[in-house]
Amino acid sequence: CDSFVKCVGRYNQCNEESLGLDDRVMVQVLTCIVFLLSCPDDFGTAPKILRILQVFTATQTIASDEGTLLDVHFRSVAESILVNTSRSFPWKPRDPQFLALDALLRACRGSTTGSNFDLLAPFFIGHLTALGGEPKRDIDADEYSLRIALMSLLQTILSDGSFFQNSAPIGQRDTVADAFKSDLTTDVILSLVIPNMVWSSGGMSAALRKLSIATLFSLLSRYGKVHRQNEGDCASLKLETVAHLIPILHSNLDDGDATTRELTCVCLAFTLAQTTPAMMVTISEDNSKVLGNLQSRLTDMLDDSSNPVRIAACGALDELLELAHSTSKLSTYGLGAGALRDTCKTLLVH
Repeated sequence: CDSFVKCVGRYNQCNEESLGLDDRVMVQVLTCIVFLLSCPDDFGTAPKILRILQVFTATQTIASDEGTLLDVHFRSVAESILVNTSRSFPWKPRDPQFLALDALLRACRGSTTGSNFDLLAPFFIGHLTALGGEPKRDIDADEYSLRIALMSLLQTILSDGSFFQNSAPIGQRDTVADAFKSDLTTDVILSLVIPNMVWSSGGMSAALRKLSIATLFSLLSRYGKVHRQNEGDCASLKLETVAHLIPILHSNLDDGDATTRELTCVCLAFTLAQTTPAMMVTISEDNSKVLGNLQSRLTDMLDDSSNPVRIAACGALDELLELAHSTSKLSTYGLGAGALRDTCKTLLVH
């Protein structure tokens, strides 16, 4: 790779016109770079390969705001990793293909992965489908390691602030990202995050839940902000998504880890903020105790031993009460005068 890039650079220095590389050759070189980037840290190859990538990008004529060549040719490189393999899902975290895709996603901008998430979603969903949805009680450490690796990778790309910005190459704009955007949040939450948030005993299960809730936090915070900018204050989550999220988040409010409880409260606040009164009425009609139970638990959490948890619970309780009392139809579902008196007593203590 180093010799090839130096050769291209010297050619461009000696000629007025840059060497126009065939797309097939470009993708092969970039794929090779990605596999080298995925080598273990003790190999010491990553810094050298990143330098080669920077030099290679400088030899090509691309706009300064398009990132590196990996961003420009992301779709082709990702397809070469995902398609040109005989291995079926699930891959193992140490498989060369898994490590290469991991390196590619971490090396590219969030806007690049977001614009091409229609290509990446089947990778994540396919793995979880092959694993059988939510973790079973008797799964081994290898499966937990794979689930944690998937969640870690997903959380990394979703936490990039530019993930929901469409920066697809000009020829792909308004086709790839826009067609997939409407179902992105629902598919990711329901298919990937929620199954890994189901409570199970054990340290690895707790680590998986914590990472999954952090992933949910990244998704809801970024998606909600972008949705409000583009479409106003209307609900940005689907009814099906909210109906699944509220019970599973409620169950995680009792987690033994304070950070998990805090993130759960924040995710509840984000979820409720993106829920309309009509949606909550529908949910309450199916589960009449959901509002009362959630209000009672959040009120109790105002006395949590962790100060950040108490603050986060205040935010979630504020969103719940505002939503519940935006329509009289919800007053019959566990948030009547008695519940309000109990909440006021606790608030007065603080």
